[in-house]
Amino acid sequence: GKVLIVDIWGTWCPPCRAEIPSFVKLQTEYGPQGLQIVGLNYENAENEAAAAELVTMFMQENGMNYPCAIGTEAIQQQVPNFEGFPTTMFIDRTGKVRAKVVGSHDYAFLEAIVKILLAEAAPPPAAPTDTPPAAPTDTPPAAPADTPPAAPTETPPADTGKTPTDTPPAGEGTPPTDAPTEPGK
Repeated sequence: GKVLIVDIWGTWCPPCRAEIPSFVKLQTEYGPQGLQIVGLNYENAENEAAAAELVTMFMQENGMNYPCAIGTEAIQQQVPNFEGFPTTMFIDRTGKVRAKVVGSHDYAFLEAIVKILLAEAAPPPAAPTDTPPAAPTDTPPAAPADTPPAAPTETPPADTGKTPTDTPPAGEGTPPTDAPTEPGK
């Protein structure tokens, strides 16, 4: 139910480091409204422990107020058309990636996308799954009606030869309709 920013970055990457103050400010400003930022770090270190130490020190030195984790190759491969560092994904309250941007962006650009996604309604809470089944009753089931079911009133769509889909092709996120666009893209 939260809006999520996943920032794929590294402490070795100057544009990545340049965006950190914007993410800290966004988390402070919009965290109470349902924003959560998560950093996925890819470090040039000899092992995961050394990478974690680099990230921890950087987080402390820069007052980072959101969690970071060490990314893996398997996670990176899940990002459609991964182009480079930093890559930032904006995920709406339903878990759908709505925008993916590559490179460093200013605060106003990042904030505009966050505002659009936070303004969208949260999905309804899921029904509990651990509810016991209803107790059986002594009432017999109702007898079936003697009337046939009504015929559908909608006309099916014409066959266009294409398979309908509600998901974009791999690598093509659906940006928010009011999201700022990157120059030249």
